[in-house]
Amino acid sequence: MRSADAMAQDLLRLRFSTKLFRLGNAAAINAKVTFPVSGTADAKQGVIVMRIDDTKGADVDPALRGAVVVFNATPDAVTQKVPGLTGAVALSPVQAKGADSVVKQAAWDAGSSSFSVPARTVAVFVQPN
Repeated sequence: MRSADAMAQDLLRLRFSTKLFRLGNAAAINAKVTFPVSGTADAKQGVIVMRIDDTKGADVDPALRGAVVVFNATPDAVTQKVPGLTGAVALSPVQAKGADSVVKQAAWDAGSSSFSVPARTVAVFVQPN
């Protein structure tokens, strides 16, 4: 119970860690949120990549260029390429310091422009300014 509670608290902290997860209106969502791999040859079955690009439209979080959320619903760890994503990318500090030891294994490889995410895990990555 304590472990489940700690992980749930991490999710709440994650939601409030950046205003990018609370854009507030449809126009901001349409301007900033994309699914860059959906429908492409790079897409992996059971994996969704959502990008929130804070360089589009009004600046919502001055500390970040954006965030990338990788949903891996598969029973295996995956490596998902995301073409066009450049620069520094790191696991969200909330997850990196959080209670879930599995998500801490998630990583970004700039050389191959790909994310590695453990099985049945949602990993949130941030792009600092």
